Amino acid sequence: MAALVAAEAAESCSRNGPGRGRAPRGRLANQIPAEILNNPQLQAAIQVLPSNYNFEIPKTIWRIQQAQAKKVALQMPEGLLLFACTIVDILERFTEAEVMVMGDVTYGACCVDDFTARALGADFLVHYGHSCLVPMDTSAQDFRVLYVFVDIRIDTAHLLDSVRLTFPPGRALALVSTIQFVSTLQSVMIANPNISAYRYDPYSKVLSREHYDHQRMQANRREAIATAHSAKSWGLILGTLGRQGSPKILEHLESRLQALGLPFVRLLLSEIFPSKLSLLPEVDVWVQVACPRLSIDWGTAFPKPLLTPYEPYPMDFYASSSLGPWTVNHGRDRLLQVPGRPALGKVQGGPARPSPAAACELCSCRDEKPLLRILCLAGFRQSERGFREKTGALRKALRGRAELVCLSGPHPVVDAAGSEGAKPDSGPCPPEEQPRGWWFSEQEADVFLALEEPTACRGLEEALGTVAQALNKLGPFDGILGFSQGAALAALVCALGQAGDPHFPLPRFVILVSGFCPRGLGLMEPIMQGPLSLPSLHVFGDTDGVIPSQESVQLCSRFNGAITLTHSGGHFIPAAAPQRQAYLKFLDQFAN
Repeated sequence: MAALVAAEAAESCSRNGPGRGRAPRGRLANQIPAEILNNPQLQAAIQVLPSNYNFEIPKTIWRIQQAQAKKVALQMPEGLLLFACTIVDILERFTEAEVMVMGDVTYGACCVDDFTARALGADFLVHYGHSCLVPMDTSAQDFRVLYVFVDIRIDTAHLLDSVRLTFPPGRALALVSTIQFVSTLQSVMIANPNISAYRYDPYSKVLSREHYDHQRMQANRREAIATAHSAKSWGLILGTLGRQGSPKILEHLESRLQALGLPFVRLLLSEIFPSKLSLLPEVDVWVQVACPRLSIDWGTAFPKPLLTPYEPYPMDFYASSSLGPWTVNHGRDRLLQVPGRPALGKVQGGPARPSPAAACELCSCRDEKPLLRILCLAGFRQSERGFREKTGALRKALRGRAELVCLSGPHPVVDAAGSEGAKPDSGPCPPEEQPRGWWFSEQEADVFLALEEPTACRGLEEALGTVAQALNKLGPFDGILGFSQGAALAALVCALGQAGDPHFPLPRFVILVSGFCPRGLGLMEPIMQGPLSLPSLHVFGDTDGVIPSQESVQLCSRFNGAITLTHSGGHFIPAAAPQRQAYLKFLDQFAN
């Protein structure tokens, strides 16, 4: 069995170690002017750096001069930072550029942070310790990046002696060398579970056998994925450390969650720590678009499952019939079968790639309908989070057909279950858990009595402003759904839209659950008197003790061609099989 020998460092300072600025070799060395290579003052300055590391100081000076850079940023791993000031002094002495050191942590080649360097006013970046992973054509415009690998000279004779004493003659060895991170050896071990792995530390000069618990790692990942199956709220993390995060992957994850009707929140983080995510306990599962090793190596340290960008999808990469376009075997990625030729035949020496339109003929995405976006207005004394939970069954029933965006009222309300005399904003609960209402029916008390003639509609203007802001910032929406007081407000919003109010564009449809005609509107009363012409679905329960069914019937009469959906229950949003069919039948007319 082959063995792996990895040249590793014992400490981060040594692993990331500094480099002596010896002259580059080969063609590049010949390009560097002699006045730089043979400058005695420069050679004397370089002597301060350790002699067995190569910072390529002459090349750096030459490239800075070539670019006529005015402000240079240095980015390096933590193990090199103790030598940063020395390098700054040398570069500023032998160039006309101002040099600064970027203090953000750097883990690998994915952390090249040309965007931040550009934002700090630099026009040249020197990145130490890693190769060029980020494509040069994606760097910030009019911005130069120089990669200095920081080569390290080690005692190879001792390494060879250790290998000869450890392994028998004729043993096949695979040599993996790394400078920066000991986790690189773990990466090799994960990918090769049946191969023995050894680590050689060139500083302590110790050759040791390494082990990795593959079964535990796989069990941890299976457990995290299984827990995510029942998650109601998702968090998507985009890594902002250099170029770790991929906005395109984030966008695709968002589209999939929207299609499934699952609520999610976006979070931008340069570094992902358990303590940071524990501040958001309402999120049931996290997906981090940064470094997969965060989930694999440290996923169990987080309070909620932390998935890689791959784990939310079905593990069907090699399946002959893939479930989605994230695999090579999905219909959109298959080769077209040319008439009279084999399905995988080549045309002019290469495989025939289908056009996007033709490829969609092969997959189910052609039949997918765009999601209808519905703004959902909560009832009185409902928090935003509570309303999301109350609409969970409906969200599941409409999965793949509609996206529900929940909105609660602007006014805090005392929770009926709370202590007597509690104030609306008392308690440590987060804003999304604070019970709220759209308006109050009394001038002094924060109460709402739907069945009584109100003495005032206090707070209604703020409620309309909240809805108008949501329509403007979160829209456009195809329809509006309202529950209880939210249904009464939704009816008023539709009436204002039909009257030509520019703040309330008329939706294509409205769904009113346990609705009633709002009372005491004052100057807005005439707006609700005329018939409303947009399609409407009215849902109410026969045993609703909060809003009796006759109240909902009265509201229904204000709409032309209204459709009613009754159920035997009380004051809630029904989403059982019979109601689901009615919802889908109503929404299908707007799907195209």
